[in-house]
Amino acid sequence: MPIIDIINLIINSTTAIATVVAIPATIVYSARQTRRTFAKDDERRSYDLYQTMLKQASRVDVWESKTSWKDKQKEGSDEHLIITNHSEGTIRQVSILVHWDLLKNSHLRPIKLTNNTINYYRVPGFGHHHAWRTLPTADWIISMDPDSRFTWSLPTICPGNIFESPRFLDKNDPQDRCRLNAVAIKFTDVYGNIWERLFESEYLPKDHAAGLHLLYSPDDRLAEFCKPKGIIPE
Repeated sequence: MPIIDIINLIINSTTAIATVVAIPATIVYSARQTRRTFAKDDERRSYDLYQTMLKQASRVDVWESKTSWKDKQKEGSDEHLIITNHSEGTIRQVSILVHWDLLKNSHLRPIKLTNNTINYYRVPGFGHHHAWRTLPTADWIISMDPDSRFTWSLPTICPGNIFESPRFLDKNDPQDRCRLNAVAIKFTDVYGNIWERLFESEYLPKDHAAGLHLLYSPDDRLAEFCKPKGIIPE
């Protein structure tokens, strides 16, 4: 066999062997790239889902109100809690944590949090009822009577003769009594996600950050966004 043919045979054989070796490597590399792409797509979809759920949960809020009322004989004002549920459906297992000096003489049992000496109180908090079972989409008013057996009223939709206004300042009243302060609200949304919103306040424990936090989700895709523990006791 001529030398040139031998050289060509060697070259062709080497090329064939290199091709055979390269094919599995290319397949492995492609598979890895595909897995990475799918993983990034899954992360993006999970994040988008979390943002969608967060947007809905952010439409649930609670704030303190100085509510004026009047009828034909008299008029006055009281402090209330206003719960706004503007999400896409009914929220469930709703409870609120508050601080208010007037509750010292109520029938409610104070709640002590770790590394904190302040007395907190749960709304509704009477007996074994630690949460409102359901709150459909609406604005709800909760009033307080420290001398009443149950202290907190059932949530009611604002009647026509009550005019609600947010309390704009945090200063105490002239008698230097602490005003009603909402510290946190916890609820379950229509998808079964449990949320807790903490409010910026001097009564918020220092080891907690204000904001809206996801505590639990039945959807495994949201597991990485869940916080380990909330502030409102079970």
